[in-house]
Amino acid sequence: MNVVTQRLLFAAASIEVVTGLTLVVAPALFVRLLLSEEILGAGLAVSRVAGFALIALGVACWPGLSLAHEKIHPTQPLLGMLIYNVLATTYLFGVGLTSFSASQAVGWLLWPGVALHGVFTLLFIREWFRH
Repeated sequence: MNVVTQRLLFAAASIEVVTGLTLVVAPALFVRLLLSEEILGAGLAVSRVAGFALIALGVACWPGLSLAHEKIHPTQPLLGMLIYNVLATTYLFGVGLTSFSASQAVGWLLWPGVALHGVFTLLFIREWFRH
């Protein structure tokens, strides 16, 4: 891979990771700065999950980690998906527990989403240790 491609990947991956971290830590501020709009409730939760995905994308595309000898290293996309699924499972589970303890309703896809991401997390962990 040439130097220009490495620098481009590094710049893009860095921006995605920083954007993802901002969405996780301060989603309302990020959306206000980006779109000049306010978000509440479900918008905050969805923004954080999007932040997890951007962090995972940045990790999966990080040039020093993902590319070796002009080919994608086989564990790098695995690591990106593992990170995303761990974060999504943990966060959505917490949202469900908080809603349950506060006697608030949740959408019917929340618990199947927690289960799906949890299963993927376990499968990706198994694959990670195989490599």
